[in-house]
Amino acid sequence: MDKNKIVKIIVVLILLLIAIWDWQVSAGIVIIYFIARFFIKRNKRKTAAAQQELDVLKSISPEKIVVVDTETTGLKRGYDEIVSVAITDGNGNELFYSLVKPERRRSWKAASEINNIWPADVKGKPHLKDLKETIEPLFENAHLLVGYNLSFDLPFLKDAGIKVYDSNTFDVMKEFAPVNGEWNEYFKDYKWAKLSECASRYKYKFHAHDALEDAKATAYCFQSLIRDPKYLNVLKSRY
Repeated sequence: MDKNKIVKIIVVLILLLIAIWDWQVSAGIVIIYFIARFFIKRNKRKTAAAQQELDVLKSISPEKIVVVDTETTGLKRGYDEIVSVAITDGNGNELFYSLVKPERRRSWKAASEINNIWPADVKGKPHLKDLKETIEPLFENAHLLVGYNLSFDLPFLKDAGIKVYDSNTFDVMKEFAPVNGEWNEYFKDYKWAKLSECASRYKYKFHAHDALEDAKATAYCFQSLIRDPKYLNVLKSRY
């Protein structure tokens, strides 16, 4: 006889003894027992569902994952443009990297001081539209698209005419936020952390604001996050 059956028999016997002694006490204990049982079962269901979601992510071959990152002339969509783009697989192996010559912008000093990409660096480099035939198949063949703040990178790529197959995505920045646990009282949500903060948590060192370095860091953080016990708890809370 397994341990669970033995425990149940003991509980029933105790309840019978208490019932003989005081039926009111017995009724109260029975109620508590079934309430506890309900919450235990619900927690098990949540754990199973969250674990299944994690198992699906872990089962995707790193070769079928693409991680993308860009550097731009600024933050304004429709005005600013991409000046570098990098794509790696799920293990951070380089699949594509190139500096990109903007079609409209001629200078971007504020951004250059951050990403260290100046107009002279992109002189003679291809426009992003000239890289379509190389970039698009990488997105098309991927089973999962990963990034750090994809809501920034993907619109810039799409605006440049790059077809992005983004039906299955994983934004490390948004998924890491509740694991990091810093609450934003104004937005009533968890604060989005910088990639450098996420990388620091998982003890990964890199040179930030370089598209290829950022993509490799994002790949590492993705693999670390889906193996972080705290992330399992985050997924459980969503069920």
